[in-house]
Amino acid sequence: KLEAKAKPRASLGALEEWGKRLCVLQDSLNPQVRRGCLIVFAADHGCALPIEQGGEACSAFPSVVTPSIAKALAHGSAAGSVLARTTGMEVQVVDVGIACDLDTPGLIRDKSMRGTSNFTAGPAMSMEQMDFALQAGMRAVDRAGDVQAIAVGELGIGNTTTAAAIVSAFSGSDPQKTCGKGTGLDADGVARKVTIVRRALEANQVALDAYKKILAQAGQDPQELKRQALHVLAALGGLELAAIVGAIFRAREKKIAVLVDGFISSAAALAAVHADPDVSEAIFLATRSAEVGHEIAIEALRARSTHTPPPPVLDMQLALGEGTGAVLAYPILRGAADIVREMISLEDAMKL
Repeated sequence: KLEAKAKPRASLGALEEWGKRLCVLQDSLNPQVRRGCLIVFAADHGCALPIEQGGEACSAFPSVVTPSIAKALAHGSAAGSVLARTTGMEVQVVDVGIACDLDTPGLIRDKSMRGTSNFTAGPAMSMEQMDFALQAGMRAVDRAGDVQAIAVGELGIGNTTTAAAIVSAFSGSDPQKTCGKGTGLDADGVARKVTIVRRALEANQVALDAYKKILAQAGQDPQELKRQALHVLAALGGLELAAIVGAIFRAREKKIAVLVDGFISSAAALAAVHADPDVSEAIFLATRSAEVGHEIAIEALRARSTHTPPPPVLDMQLALGEGTGAVLAYPILRGAADIVREMISLEDAMKL
């Protein structure tokens, strides 16, 4: 259908690729993207706590920033919610693991724990806690209702450290290559972050080895592979990343396109495709992050996918999170659907 349009072959580039993916996902030659929802999952991380409180002080900012930005998102004044309003997306902000309980209008509380444990001392969460976060992500997609697209965003001080650990675990890359400055670390801070991630991987080596073992086997049992991949996710955290994984699972079931944001959302998507490569059918990579490990996450995700997503469509050096890049890509997704559905064919154009 696209090849018959009034244009040179492949002249709309990535827009055509996204249009084709929408057709496959929706099982239709007339794809629709009428409604979209930004879903931001917020949670805290044990590794971000001060050292005297059992953490690793891995971030340039204290954990108390997480609830403040969560309230701003729910209020509609943080970057993610402002840009969602600009692009016409609805917004859902979900507390899946903030360290305190907030009574804020517009903020949905759906959590089983207040922040993860310090993953340098063992698993960040139990399988039961991880599964609750996974289900919270699914519930968020269900609450979004009759949408054709979701943008997944995250909020949580310390989550670039967690994401770096997940990307290293699933890609096999050294933490030196996956750890960046996050919220503004200097060179010494990044070096400490690398050490923290290495310690986390060592502390959870049993879960990593179990997954690698089944991954190397011929004739893998898909359910066992999924179970072991989710063990890795539980071991390394975080709760908001697990919620994004659950959102991707549910979105694919409901034929909803998932606009994946930057480094942290991509780390969650990487975990999702390692658990089930077929969920890649729903994934649309929105933006290339300024964070150093993002390129590794993207390539590892694409390599594991059975429905390989094209590279990100935006490259604006974004590194904020909150789904900001995913929201900005939403009009592109709508445009891709409209081009497939509404653009005239060359044959019909010649008759005008």
